[in-house]
Amino acid sequence: MSTKRKAFTDPVLPVEDDSQVKAAGGEKVGYARPPIWGQFQPGQSGNRGGRPKGSKSIDQVLREALEQRVPDPRGGRRTVRMLDVIVQGLVLSAARRDLRALRLLLMLVERYQSSDAQRRTPDELSASDRQILDEFIASITPP
Repeated sequence: MSTKRKAFTDPVLPVEDDSQVKAAGGEKVGYARPPIWGQFQPGQSGNRGGRPKGSKSIDQVLREALEQRVPDPRGGRRTVRMLDVIVQGLVLSAARRDLRALRLLLMLVERYQSSDAQRRTPDELSASDRQILDEFIASITPP
């Protein structure tokens, strides 16, 4: 048994043509032209309740999660911030020659180093520093 749905027609408003319908007051009603009675009144919005007081942004939630105190994973009775645990894990991964962790760590160091810290260009490196860097790069690159 099939039932066909009728197209909705407003019994109050006669349909003159499909593109524009005139409301009872004579104004055109259609796409992007809601009837006057359905528009928001001046000074009112569609979100009357507004944002609930005390609701938190993603930034606030993230900062609270990173500032949370957790037991020190190295043992002991003290607690440390979650951010400290994450940074320690990143440093340990970079020390184990994880290239992604090393790249991220170096990017963070460069981004957050204090502005008064001296920056050295590769030309300013001493011969011993250059040798250490060359040996390290050779040890982490595949043959």
